[in-house]
Amino acid sequence: MKKVCVVGLGYVGLPLLAYSKKVGYDVTGYDIDKNKILNLQKRRVTTDDPEATRLLKSIPSEKFTYSMPDQFFDYILVCVPTPVKTGKRPDYSYLEKAVSSIAERLHKGETIIIESTIAPGTTRTLVVPILERKGLKAGTDFYVAYCPERISPGDKWPLPRIKRILGALNDKSREKAREFYTNILEQPPHLTPDIETAELTKIYENMFRDVNIAFVNEIARVCDQLKIDVKEVISAATTKPFGFMPFYPGIGVGGHCIPVDPYYLIEEMEKKDIRNTSFFRLARSINDSMAEYIMLKLYDSANKNGILLSRSRAAFLGVTYKPNVDDIRESPALKLLSVVSQKIAEIRVYDPVYPEYNTVDSFEDAIKNVDIIILAVPHNNFIENSKKIIESPAKIIVDCHNRLNKKEIILKGKGYVGIGR
Repeated sequence: MKKVCVVGLGYVGLPLLAYSKKVGYDVTGYDIDKNKILNLQKRRVTTDDPEATRLLKSIPSEKFTYSMPDQFFDYILVCVPTPVKTGKRPDYSYLEKAVSSIAERLHKGETIIIESTIAPGTTRTLVVPILERKGLKAGTDFYVAYCPERISPGDKWPLPRIKRILGALNDKSREKAREFYTNILEQPPHLTPDIETAELTKIYENMFRDVNIAFVNEIARVCDQLKIDVKEVISAATTKPFGFMPFYPGIGVGGHCIPVDPYYLIEEMEKKDIRNTSFFRLARSINDSMAEYIMLKLYDSANKNGILLSRSRAAFLGVTYKPNVDDIRESPALKLLSVVSQKIAEIRVYDPVYPEYNTVDSFEDAIKNVDIIILAVPHNNFIENSKKIIESPAKIIVDCHNRLNKKEIILKGKGYVGIGR
């Protein structure tokens, strides 16, 4: 039975470990977070995928560890975060530590696969030199490949159904990694000609969304100026059967990928003295500015409705980076919360998905006797209670993702603040 070790047991590593177990690999999960390991050993685990959760609970507790095992593994998969530091500089410290822990006990014949998002060239120039410190040679003594994760938290795509791309250091490395992914996926991975192509593909996929969301946010601002409803514009445009893909405006982008990945490419291009990154930076700037834009619209509505923000109460609904996901990484809702907290006298925060920021115990407590309701994240719970939002005493309703019925709100005599509406 072939042995698999997954390094980094987060939203990427856990499903990978689970489905490796399902197809018969002898699996080990390694993470430096002791509390996480203790919870996994006690079967305290949940994922977005019920089958993955069930499989994880079937793994013997001793197979979860917070120290890198010194034994041979056929495959070692690295699934650690690659965030950005202050100043929007890439932070490879987690990756370096993970790879160093592998290098300290590296065995001949092992295949190391990186799934973390990294800039083109990083596997070859950062990962491989660390792995070769003990004298073994990449591509001959051990094998190196890159297969970026494509998991979208909250979406109903189990890992085996997601088509993957695979790049490798050489043909032998590619064949080793291809065998692993062919076993756990419903269809074999798409093979790229080299490792750098796979690295850039991952960043391209996420920058595609960042750029297009920035574009529709700009269109929404134009719609505000022209008194045109952006929802109607998008709805009309989607009738075109080719050459168009709808994106929707909001208060920015968040999460582990979209607002972070562009900076990895920007940094790498600047290292090479390639300066044509203005388009990427512009998209980031537009999306990062949406919280301030909403604040300006709220100011305008408050003036029209005779509300003094410095003496008003507001309900702030939702803090996560996307609906129905308990993740606040790079959350634009938290940025908006910071902005409005400086202007509004009292803010009641409520998020049923991520309660750590809650200042009240319930949705009803949040919207009771407030002047303003800010729907920052359209969780299902909030949308299902949209009638209560509209019929609340609030004089202004801020609809950060254009999910509420504007006409009903206006008919109730309330001020409506949307994006491009």
